[in-house]
Amino acid sequence: MTEYLKLAEAPQLVIHYPTCSTCDVDLETDGDGWTCPTCGTSWDMRADDGDTGELYESWSGEKLDGPAVTEEEASEISHQRQREEREKFLVSLGIRKPR
Repeated sequence: MTEYLKLAEAPQLVIHYPTCSTCDVDLETDGDGWTCPTCGTSWDMRADDGDTGELYESWSGEKLDGPAVTEEEASEISHQRQREEREKFLVSLGIRKPR
């Protein structure tokens, strides 16, 4: 059995939503800028394709625990978090049973 979500209507294709190039996730916005929900890197709202963000420790002044991870590790961790969130969502909809 496939695990696709059953939709009532076909969605539109979105190509230009801002993403973090390392974590490969959509960025969140507060209206003033963009933030990666995985690594905390931040970009100004006027940032353009290819602009380098500001690391979380730099803009927040808060130190993160542990060593820095590689881009490959960050991407793997990010994708695992996405899978976990998707699983929780499907369970909340009753599509899946809790594991």
